[in-house]
Amino acid sequence: KDQTGYANQPSQYTAKTVSAGLIANGAQFDGTQRIDVPDTASLTVKPDAGWTLSLWVKPDGAQKDAYLFQRHDSARDLVLGMDGTSAYVTYRGDGKPVKSPPVALTPAAWHLLAVTLGQGAVNFYVDGRRAASVPAVLTDRGGDTAIGDAVNGGHVFRGLLDEVEIAN
Repeated sequence: KDQTGYANQPSQYTAKTVSAGLIANGAQFDGTQRIDVPDTASLTVKPDAGWTLSLWVKPDGAQKDAYLFQRHDSARDLVLGMDGTSAYVTYRGDGKPVKSPPVALTPAAWHLLAVTLGQGAVNFYVDGRRAASVPAVLTDRGGDTAIGDAVNGGHVFRGLLDEVEIAN
C-alpha cells in the first residue's frame, strides 16, 4: 500500500505479504507473483528535478534476468534487475541505452539497492555505496511500473522485497 498522500495503489498485487520483511511486513515472490502500479503524474520520472528509487531485497538465490523493478513507457525503460547473483540497472531514454556494471549480492541476505537519475547520469547504489555512475541522456517519462517482474512478464523474481520507495 502506498503510504503517501498520493495513493498510488497497485492495480495488481499477487505477491505474498509475509512478516519476514526487514522492516515489519515484506513482499515475497516465488517466480509467479508480481505487483503492478499504474501510471500516475506523481510517479513521473523528472530527471531535471531528481528522481530516486530505493528498495530492500533478499534474493532466494541466483536469478535468471529477474526484474526487481521496471518503469516502462513505450520505447523508454528503467530496470533494476538481477542476473545470477548480481544486480544491475538499465536505462533507455531517448538516447542510447545504458547499463551499469553488475554488482554481486550475497543470496539470502538483505541488501539496500538505490537508483538516482539526475545531472546527466544514472547512479546505482548498493548497501549505501555508489557502485556505478553511467552517463545518460535523461528524459521525463511516465509509464506503468512492475515490481517482481517485467511490465510485459517474463522476468520473474524469487525472494523478498521490502520498503520500495520512489522520490521525485
